[in-house]
Amino acid sequence: MLLDDVMPVYQFQVVRSTLVRAGPEPIFRAIRETKAADIPVFILLFWLRELPGRLAGRGRRYFSGGRTLFEQAVDDLGFIVLAEETDREVVLGAVAQWWTLFGARFYRVRDAEEFLRVDPAGYAKAAGNFRVEMDTAGGWSTLRHETRIYASDPATRKKFALYWWFIYPGVALIRRMWLRSIKRRAEAGELS
Repeated sequence: MLLDDVMPVYQFQVVRSTLVRAGPEPIFRAIRETKAADIPVFILLFWLRELPGRLAGRGRRYFSGGRTLFEQAVDDLGFIVLAEETDREVVLGAVAQWWTLFGARFYRVRDAEEFLRVDPAGYAKAAGNFRVEMDTAGGWSTLRHETRIYASDPATRKKFALYWWFIYPGVALIRRMWLRSIKRRAEAGELS
């Protein structure tokens, strides 16, 4: 698994999976085409996350408009594609202070090499993947999403742990709804 190569050590994790009646190609197309509008709870939870920053006049609205979640994560947030195996797995990652009140503060990395090499004090690394495993006999695929977070120093781990405790229910819900949206889109694409 490519995610193991990118982040073999981590302290925090969320894993979700679902069965999809489609092959890898329509599933990966759906991963790249899913929009925030496809996941209403996503919009609500990010709106709540961004509220302190907007009230303080420092906020910036993410995940809006007609662009895909994938595009916005890579173009606007500081995530980069760390590894990819066509129609099998894609891994995104970022280095940030996720817990800041007015929105995450990103430490920009240019490529996977830099992501693996850097370990800035006070920041946590996050890597997440989408992975598809095809059951050739039944026409079903397992779509799996995993997010891993690593904080190198104890103070950062404590900050992230508190933040994680608070946001984990929303993160888990978003992952479930995101997979459901990808499943719906992929199965509709497979039928057309």
